Amino acid sequence: MHSLTKYELEKTWGRRNFVLSVCALVLINLFLLWYVNLPDESTAPLSAYKKFAGDINQMTEQEKASYLNSLKETLDGINFVQDVLIARKVSGEMGEALAAQLLESRPGAFEKYHPLYQDGTYLHYADSFYQEKSLVDEWYAEWLKVDGYGTYLRSVQENKEILQGITIFANQEQDSFSARNIAKSAKAYQGLSDAGIRWMPAKSLVLALKSLWTDLLLLLAAFLFVGSIIFEEKKKQLFYVTRSTKRGIFHSVYAKLKALFLHCIAVTLALYGSNLAFFGLAAGLPHMNAPLQSLAPYMESPLPITIGQFLFLSLSTKALALFGVSAILTALCIQADSIVLPYGLMGALCTASWLLYLLFPAGTKFSALKYCNLAGIMRTQELYGTYLNFNLAGYPVSRTLTAWILILLLCAAGISLSILWFERGQRLCLRSRKIVLRFPYKPHVGVLRHELYKIMITNKALYILLAFLFLMGYSQLTEHHNLSVWEQYYQEFMLQLEGSLKPEKEAMILAENGRFQKAFEEIEKIDQLIFEGKLTEAAGEDLKSKWYAVTAFYPSFQRIWTQYQRILEQGGNFIYDSGYLYLCGVYSGSSPFLRNLLLLSICFGFSFGNCVAMEYKKGAHRLLNASFRGRTAVHLRKAFLCAAAAASMCLTLFLCRIVNIASVFPMGGMTFSVQSIPCFADFPLPICVALFLLLFALSQAASLILVVWGVLWVSGWQKDYVQALFTCMVLFALPPTLKLLGFGPAAWFSLYPFYAWPEIVFTWGY
Repeated sequence: MHSLTKYELEKTWGRRNFVLSVCALVLINLFLLWYVNLPDESTAPLSAYKKFAGDINQMTEQEKASYLNSLKETLDGINFVQDVLIARKVSGEMGEALAAQLLESRPGAFEKYHPLYQDGTYLHYADSFYQEKSLVDEWYAEWLKVDGYGTYLRSVQENKEILQGITIFANQEQDSFSARNIAKSAKAYQGLSDAGIRWMPAKSLVLALKSLWTDLLLLLAAFLFVGSIIFEEKKKQLFYVTRSTKRGIFHSVYAKLKALFLHCIAVTLALYGSNLAFFGLAAGLPHMNAPLQSLAPYMESPLPITIGQFLFLSLSTKALALFGVSAILTALCIQADSIVLPYGLMGALCTASWLLYLLFPAGTKFSALKYCNLAGIMRTQELYGTYLNFNLAGYPVSRTLTAWILILLLCAAGISLSILWFERGQRLCLRSRKIVLRFPYKPHVGVLRHELYKIMITNKALYILLAFLFLMGYSQLTEHHNLSVWEQYYQEFMLQLEGSLKPEKEAMILAENGRFQKAFEEIEKIDQLIFEGKLTEAAGEDLKSKWYAVTAFYPSFQRIWTQYQRILEQGGNFIYDSGYLYLCGVYSGSSPFLRNLLLLSICFGFSFGNCVAMEYKKGAHRLLNASFRGRTAVHLRKAFLCAAAAASMCLTLFLCRIVNIASVFPMGGMTFSVQSIPCFADFPLPICVALFLLLFALSQAASLILVVWGVLWVSGWQKDYVQALFTCMVLFALPPTLKLLGFGPAAWFSLYPFYAWPEIVFTWGY
């Protein structure tokens, strides 16, 4: 039996293509984890969690509380300063009254936190206020929840005692679901206590266990294995041979199911192990020997287990549920004589379970529909990390118990049906079905159309390009931009000034400059009075708070003043330039160009790495060489089609980025000279902003066309898809990767300086 199981495993896992497929799934999983968790202006990088975990690692619970309260208090103070500054922006007496009211509500807060707001020393784990505040708010909410764990346990027991003490309730509703549920909950939590609870961030473990992409790839890996052990033997009609042997029926199908079970365990460990490794390196994992309730999302769990035991239980359940679904698929594959029906049914089942989980709310009478399906069972972090009872005819039934019953039923049904249908042996081979096309196939007469079909359809490049375009386009369109108080001031002022300099605009600028100069003079006078001893330090700071709220916007006004001085000296127009600075990657941290170049290089390597090599695989190059201009004509058309695909992707992503940025930062003045933008004042070509952006977009497209042509050259040089893909990754993807990891000179070994030249040129200066 063990030899048969080993044979079934070797038959699939011993093939290089299958092993490469599983490795590809792991790499795709890691890529999706990285891409989905990229930081933006309001989301901090995962490294912030790792840094914070290192800072609190040796702290006691009291020290953690003190540290978090300090961070929370500081950021609330910074937020208060922003509120005061926003109130000061409101013109007239209303703004002054609102600002005064805020200052009176928290005396001394503005003076205390305004210096921190100006120098940015309140930032410990992120690069912006919005990122830092979201982090601290998240950690503080988690700590509050875990800190109240003892109170939570007592409340569960007190609810039971209260219900038992109410005579009316006890007499009339003692058989209701609510009463039974409260009593059962109290019993479930009875053996728990808050001893040993030590709070720690849960982000890394939560993200590692709840990835939808990982679950989908897990199902795909299992379905590939089922197809390999059933349909390949049906295709070759090997079942007629194996069934005639001594152990050809029961032992054969049992060995297949046993091999499937081991495969499910292996791919679960591989995919979720890669999740844990990724988030462990990026964000740091919690201590595995700590109680599970130390993590706020799992505080409601009634299980007295550690985080490590919870992880083992979760992965075991996922593997067993995966085996149950795969066993059902195995039975369907045994009974079917076509590959479409079983995989279509399982695809419909997975889609229906996902829709049930998505559409039905939790905590209602429909919660059983939400969780009693494949999607609900695979969410093991909710299965073991929370507590829920279903209302079954007035009796509370544990969700965990229900899930295990469903898993066992799936496994039993899959195993029984597989054995039964295999023993019957009614459909042991695949039927050849001819699909009659309504329109007869017309061969491609033109070489261009034929090469387009070969590259995009036969070589599957179209699917890869669309997948990358969807991911990257969605990321560009949904990128979040925060308007800081300073940026709001600058935006409102510049939108009023946009265009040529007029007397009323000049009057606005000079009046605003006078307001700032007056504020600086008043602050200087107050400092002099403090120095002479005529005012105390506290009284002086209180008087200066009003003027500090004015001077806080002076850095933004300096940008306006710079444009004003340039127009007086050289002429030109006022232009609100923030959107263009974001678009060109001038603003630090806002440029996605390096990441896009890396992803597109990987995309083109997978899409076109086999474009020329495919001609050598079956000897087609000999036919091309024998024809007049055969190889040259084909290669030129390949180069044209691949270049067109690369340019289309580049321009589409550029357009998505413009749409996203323009929705936050209006991008007017397209017909103005590009020299109107201060950072491009020395640009050598006298062109308008629209032409400058077109030049930038075309230079990006040209860079990617060079990458594609490089991929085609490598494909023809290596004459093998795998070798060409590896070479392309080294030549085109490795330098941007090293640059992202902090090795700056690596960028000069790629096309990044040409792809993102406005960012590079601004960094250097003209």
